[in-house]
Amino acid sequence: MLILQPVRDPRAAESLLEELDPFKTTWLVSDLKSKFDLNRRLLSKTEFVPGDGVLRASELWRMLLTRIRPDLQMVSREFALTLIASEIEKLEFDWAKTPGAAQTALQYMTQLMPILSHGEGAEMMQEWFAKNETSRERWGRWYDLSDRLFKHFLEEGFLAPTWASGVLVNETRLQEYWSKPLIVDLGAELNQVEADLLWMMSDFIDITVLKPEPTWHQEYSNCLVGYDLLERKLGGQRGKPQATSSPKKPNAPAYRKYTTMIAEVKDATAEIRSSLEKGDIQNQSDVAIVAPDIETYWPALSSYLEQEGLSTQKDLVSRLHGFPDIARWLSTLRLKTGSYDEADIELAVFDAQDAGKISYDKFRTLYAHVYGRDDLARDPQIAARFDIELKAKDFATRDEFIVFALKQIPEGCDYDRIELAFKRVF
Repeated sequence: MLILQPVRDPRAAESLLEELDPFKTTWLVSDLKSKFDLNRRLLSKTEFVPGDGVLRASELWRMLLTRIRPDLQMVSREFALTLIASEIEKLEFDWAKTPGAAQTALQYMTQLMPILSHGEGAEMMQEWFAKNETSRERWGRWYDLSDRLFKHFLEEGFLAPTWASGVLVNETRLQEYWSKPLIVDLGAELNQVEADLLWMMSDFIDITVLKPEPTWHQEYSNCLVGYDLLERKLGGQRGKPQATSSPKKPNAPAYRKYTTMIAEVKDATAEIRSSLEKGDIQNQSDVAIVAPDIETYWPALSSYLEQEGLSTQKDLVSRLHGFPDIARWLSTLRLKTGSYDEADIELAVFDAQDAGKISYDKFRTLYAHVYGRDDLARDPQIAARFDIELKAKDFATRDEFIVFALKQIPEGCDYDRIELAFKRVF
């Protein structure tokens, strides 16, 4: 049996915690800090806590999958990425032989795992793609690649830890390997796959799911989709209605959590395209993408928007310190003020034109670690390159610093760019 218990205040779960018997019930949390905190509180009342008294959700899924499928070995994310990259090189998918393709493939495999691990998943996807040609064109090839890669992982007997819940939803022997009731306290970390898995397990154990319902939960609808799924399965009317059947509050912000910048870019692009197709947005000119530093996002964002056929209005901007000669000048300034790192040594000291005299690998070996200025003084010629002419904390007027900076301009520097920099100062 599954009970969905609304929690409007973190203290509302205190009564459940006071009654918790870790020998008979497992409390499921989302992160290590919560696990340590609960264990510490339980240890204040009892001499010891069993290993499965408090578990992270990821630990429970991995434990169950290891028991059900002892033929499969859990490998680290880094190992999985290496294996994916190695296999991509052997396949005929030339479009995937690009930097970052292995990481993207791993993300697709994680999202598609309930389908990839299903016995009839391939047939179901082909039927779905036949009805959704646009999706087939946009990411169908990534599904094909994920399917090939997952079969290779199974042949090798490997699985990534993040796939555990996606594989378990297709297992029918869960009751043989777990019998303790669960109290699920995952907050906004409960996803739809885990919600499905908990629903399956509720057929043979008692599960209490703590659903966060703060006063502002309407603004975070995307964070609680797992609980909405359980609401629908239970047939309850307590939770908030789906976004598709209930109008959003005007100007209400939506908050989403992403693991990488590229995931944020992809979701923003897909959201705009979806809103245009549904008619929620009438004109592209009604959309604004705002970021604290849009230039950091722009290389990836512009490519995704162009791929989706979305027009943009933005001036092309090049950061002045992004040009090699300006970067070398700035590195020289840092060297002459005594504040530098390995990258500055490379830019300011290593001359590509003299690469025949010493290889870059040997140069990097010599300069990768500079422990102190005494090390540099061993060779007069090297020490001269690192002479401090202006200490970083010394006082200097603007004009004095500019005179100092102009003296450090390396040969071959574009003076037009330098002039642009000084125009911003005066």
